[in-house]
Amino acid sequence: MSTKARGKLTLERVLGLSTCSNAGLSVNRVTGDIAYPAGCVVVMYNFQRDKQTRYYRVEKPVSSIAFSVDGALLAIAEKGQAPSITVWDVETGQLKAEFKRHKYGVIAMAFSADSRFLVSMGLVHDKMLYAWDLSTNAVVGGAVVEDKIYAVDFSADGRFFVTVGYRHVHFWPLDDDNMFRVTGKVVADPPLVELASTPATMSRLADATFVDVGCGASSKTVALTADGFLCCFGGTVMERLVSLQASRGFAMSVSADVVAVAGAAATIRLFDPSTLEYKQTLPFPPSHGRMNDRDQFTAAFLTPPHPDEYAAAVAVRVVDA
Repeated sequence: MSTKARGKLTLERVLGLSTCSNAGLSVNRVTGDIAYPAGCVVVMYNFQRDKQTRYYRVEKPVSSIAFSVDGALLAIAEKGQAPSITVWDVETGQLKAEFKRHKYGVIAMAFSADSRFLVSMGLVHDKMLYAWDLSTNAVVGGAVVEDKIYAVDFSADGRFFVTVGYRHVHFWPLDDDNMFRVTGKVVADPPLVELASTPATMSRLADATFVDVGCGASSKTVALTADGFLCCFGGTVMERLVSLQASRGFAMSVSADVVAVAGAAATIRLFDPSTLEYKQTLPFPPSHGRMNDRDQFTAAFLTPPHPDEYAAAVAVRVVDA
């Protein structure tokens, strides 16, 4: 093929995806568009039109993606050595910022409610948490986190963000001037001010592995453990917990009306975000090869005889748009 012919090649459609957790699945709260990774490409998908609408290409495999609350920005993080975090304008598809500070990949990211800050958490060997100011495109603080972290989320009022992981639930507050609270120490090289955090107060599950976290419209924070417990925090204190009634919990998504939790054997259950009262269980997906088979919609569709044969649901997002 000639050089001229190769130059005309354009990406028309991406088959498959490389999402392994909620960090690799994000929903634009304004448009409802879904973003997910496929190797080194992030696909923007409009489920109402059943159409892939845009592609974002980065240098390394994608590990985490996040939309800003206002839907205007999309952050894409890589894994591997010397990864980049790129921030894109959703409307134009243009690159707005690029951050390079992590060494070994990024496990999760979250935007603040006003889209001013982006928080990124490195993989277990990276151990670094960074806060980036998008108004100046500069890093404004960091922290060394020895625990294995799985997820991060900002509160709806922007007053704190929370990280969860192995034996880890920490709240990171902002002050009245909308700046991160610091310890007075420095970390990393080149040096940064160290961000301050407060561990959660828990009467139970202190040794649990927390795999996901979400902050809803209220002041409550909801977290999910790997062994299937859903926990509600008021401030930094655990107030209540319920069982998912599944052998494993993998992901959760919080909206103003519902908490959706994904677990083993394709289980997706819905709970009230304030009380954690159980609402309902979603139908199981069609069996392999029967997506368009109308005869499959029987009682077994809701309660299959062998639910343990279904694959786990590893990511879930509630679409409000």
